[in-house]
Amino acid sequence: MERNKSQKAFCIRPDTMLLKPVDFGNSTLVYESSQEPAFIPEKTSTIVQKSCLRHASTYDGRKKASKQLLGIKSKLPLVIDHVEGIYLFPIASHLKPDCVWIALSHVKSLKKVEKKETEVTFKDGQKVMVHASILVLFSQMHLAIELRKRLKMIDHDGIGKKAERKRWVNGQKKMIITFSDRKEREEETNSKR
Repeated sequence: MERNKSQKAFCIRPDTMLLKPVDFGNSTLVYESSQEPAFIPEKTSTIVQKSCLRHASTYDGRKKASKQLLGIKSKLPLVIDHVEGIYLFPIASHLKPDCVWIALSHVKSLKKVEKKETEVTFKDGQKVMVHASILVLFSQMHLAIELRKRLKMIDHDGIGKKAERKRWVNGQKKMIITFSDRKEREEETNSKR
């Protein structure tokens, strides 16, 4: 872990994968693609709020947009920057000091470790344990995917139907969920040939 007290002006970037509160929520461990975690002496919520402002909006404005587009009120995913495709989802209420935020575009798979412990594997191979069930992460990730989809297909009045939280598939025994986009699946299929 890199403890760099000089990084006070940190903002979420396209390579930011996860924000994990430490020191009772007063500081943040930032995981970025292909880098060691960096210690930032700011609250996670402050980093998220500053990042929204950097991209010409407020945290409250982003929350309000997510509420309106998804029709839900709690544990809202946020779009930090729709141009760069930065969508974050929380694993708990944003009001909790230990709320972890995960960037949608970097998640490769989720693996259940214990009832309320899940291993998140990122596309660069890094793995991080988070204190939440795989079901919560799956549901939250789905909401972020739905937010991204609805922002791309927004109609003129900007009002969307209520999004449904995804539930676990009945009969599913394996506790690993893998995510990939179409391009990755095609590359994988072509490499097997």
